[in-house]
Amino acid sequence: ARDGNFGDDLNAWLWPRLFPGPPDEDGRRLIGIGSILDARYSTLPGTKIVFGSGARSPVTAPKLDTSWDVRFVRGPLTAAALELDPSAAVTDGAAALVCLQLPRVDRTPEVGFMPHYRTLAVTDWEKICGKSAIRFIDPTRPVTEVLGAIGAVDRLITEAMHGAIVADLFRVPWLRVRCHGMHYEGPDVSEFKWSDWGYSLGVDVVAEAFVTIALPPRSPLKRAAASPFHTLRQSMIGPALRRVANSRRFHLSHPSTLGRAIERIDAHVQQLKSEIDASAGTQ
Repeated sequence: ARDGNFGDDLNAWLWPRLFPGPPDEDGRRLIGIGSILDARYSTLPGTKIVFGSGARSPVTAPKLDTSWDVRFVRGPLTAAALELDPSAAVTDGAAALVCLQLPRVDRTPEVGFMPHYRTLAVTDWEKICGKSAIRFIDPTRPVTEVLGAIGAVDRLITEAMHGAIVADLFRVPWLRVRCHGMHYEGPDVSEFKWSDWGYSLGVDVVAEAFVTIALPPRSPLKRAAASPFHTLRQSMIGPALRRVANSRRFHLSHPSTLGRAIERIDAHVQQLKSEIDASAGTQ
């Protein structure tokens, strides 16, 4: 069984490398990468530091009070949902990766494909990618492995939003597709989070036409009825991947737009570091 999810796993990997000590040691809780801003955080004790997080939707966004310390959010849709000034929108917190000295990766002329982690159950992606001369990037693998794989390809086809976010940071052209992940997240959540991030950097996040597949129904009778359609859709994946790999719609944000966002995130990182240092010095 696979476990792990690249976007979520970035939190445990990134923040300890950026900050000398966990902010929650002094009653503060860092809320970082992900579509995680909802009511579940409202009752948590202490100060909640929002560092590039996103809302799942305007309907589930929390009502902010004095316990929230919002440094920046993922994009303008989240800022609006939280009734914040538009200037609170910078970009996804994963962009703080550029504040680290990441090892240089040699790029190859390969096209990579990174599915949503829930899409792994749909088919044997590694086999399909192998037959299509496309590099399969497993979103459940360790963070360092996934970062290296994204940085090593020439272009990235991705269903995982943080695949696109990291590719854009690494200046690897990317293209979004939808296969199964939207069935798990819900189309509204999926479109909201992609649009939120896309607006933050002025990039086109409209998904390229692809093969959408739901898992077979649990009922044996319904599964039997759906089986021919499921098999047909699976047979379409390889040709669809090869077609998308030849698309001219791969994207990158404008360097100046990304540069401005990175400058703002770096300033927030340095500010929080200084606060943590000062707090540690008074203890």
